[in-house]
Amino acid sequence: MVQPVTLIVYPPCTTCQKARAWLLEQGIEFTERHIKEQRPTAEELRRWSREAGLPLKRYFNTSGLLYRSMRLSERLPGLDEEEQLALLASDGMLVRRPLLLVGDRAPARLPSCRMGCPAAGNRTIHIKGGNPMPCIQTKVNVAISPEQEARLKTSFGELMPLLYKTEDWLMLSFEDHCRLYFKGSGEAAAFVEVKLYGAADRGPTTG
Repeated sequence: MVQPVTLIVYPPCTTCQKARAWLLEQGIEFTERHIKEQRPTAEELRRWSREAGLPLKRYFNTSGLLYRSMRLSERLPGLDEEEQLALLASDGMLVRRPLLLVGDRAPARLPSCRMGCPAAGNRTIHIKGGNPMPCIQTKVNVAISPEQEARLKTSFGELMPLLYKTEDWLMLSFEDHCRLYFKGSGEAAAFVEVKLYGAADRGPTTG
């Protein structure tokens, strides 16, 4: 099942325009959400921050005129979480953009765009040609029943929107009864490896 994709943007923003163009180029269906007209709510921002394990300050648009005019670089250190949430939710122009939502997960960063999304960390992947093939290899030291394998296949397929792909691009490999040991123990264990076959390189640090 392909999860819905939402791109939260401020239309005049050139980075948002690049993100939108990339999604269209890749043939990814998405819904566009105007960050000022449908600004992120305090509850959304709270959940994104906790899921990503990032402080709320990473969600502020520190290069924005509003942020600067309010002198938030000086004020933020003295604000608690609730005060920061209320501030972010008060005006979409205070929130970094663009934000890419896949289903209800915390925002992700797009390839080939220097996204304003804090939840993706400080690096972005630039995909050459945009067509790497993901391969997920699963090894366990116990038996995998046909039902378990089918459930894993479905679950892995649902992750593909995070890589901006459909399940048609996904290669899977399952191997059971492997000799796997963790901390010297032969108890039930699994090793899952994700690879991208095709041209992909690391983008520059974006902070």
